[in-house]
Amino acid sequence: VGIFVPCVGGELPHQPLVALSKGHAHPEVTTVVVGNQDQEGNIFALVRGSGMQIDEPTFEDRVMRAYFAPLGLASFVHGVYADTLANAAQTGDYFNATSQILGDYLVRCGVAAMIDALTNHSSALAAWRYEFVHHPAPLRSPLYFLNATHGTELPYVFDRARDYKQSFTKEEEEFSFTLNDVWANIISTGVP
Repeated sequence: VGIFVPCVGGELPHQPLVALSKGHAHPEVTTVVVGNQDQEGNIFALVRGSGMQIDEPTFEDRVMRAYFAPLGLASFVHGVYADTLANAAQTGDYFNATSQILGDYLVRCGVAAMIDALTNHSSALAAWRYEFVHHPAPLRSPLYFLNATHGTELPYVFDRARDYKQSFTKEEEEFSFTLNDVWANIISTGVP
């Protein structure tokens, strides 16, 4: 399951999925929120490539060989993403394919596994999953060109634009207040 599994800040004796699989969950935890962004893998694709352009040799070396070949999954990944990779081969640009594959592998699969584990663990536990799709306004965020990628929801959820060296438009400020209210409601009542 993905590399990035949900975690609460600080040191935990076990990763949440391991703890749940062993039947270890804190009895006072009644609500959990986990999620991802619609273009989760853009930041990983940027790091694995040479900027926003990734060609086939770079993709095969920095994605397939680095992540999937050691696990014996390269053929499987090529099969699952055959259409995505065919489109990349046709255009010569593997950035979006890299983003999709790494976003799924590194984050989305872990989020899905966490939700499954939580809902299978306890019928009394409320597990909420989100997908953040808002793209930051151009030039108001240092990573605006990556759209809704890993971590872009944080300044909105916690109303902390200045901590992330970005500024909100009026609409984004209102959106941030709404998200903050939704998360506060989940924490206080267990529902959005």
